Amino acid sequence: MAEQLSEKTKPRTRRKTLYIILGVVAAIAVTAYSYLFVQMHAASAALRQYAQALVSEDYERAYNLTNPDFKEAMSETQFVEQQTALETRLGRLRAVKVGPSETEGNQSGWSSTVSANFEFEHGSLEFVFVMKKDGSSWGVYSYREQ
Repeated sequence: MAEQLSEKTKPRTRRKTLYIILGVVAAIAVTAYSYLFVQMHAASAALRQYAQALVSEDYERAYNLTNPDFKEAMSETQFVEQQTALETRLGRLRAVKVGPSETEGNQSGWSSTVSANFEFEHGSLEFVFVMKKDGSSWGVYSYREQ
């Protein structure tokens, strides 16, 4: 009789163990996805701040919202000259529409690729931005015109 009881409890124990393992895996997946979601939105929010500074012609603030590597590659004077040249060619920047993004994290840190449409008085340009997280803040790492 004792052997029959232990044989009946084995499937229950296995099933219970399986449910526990599945629950742990699901909890890890939800936590990882949630963190990725938070990072994706933080990167897009940083790009929107940067874009708003450009629309307001607050180039100093926009430059300060870039990543340290960006600042090493381009001086603030060069940055302002570049923005001024764009406005000379296309008129005042009226709005920036931030598009979809792809965000990833690995051993070298977090990065996000975000598209954005810059609407000027006399035309529009599509840019792709690479945002990088430095410490706890996101900044513009690079951009290129599409």
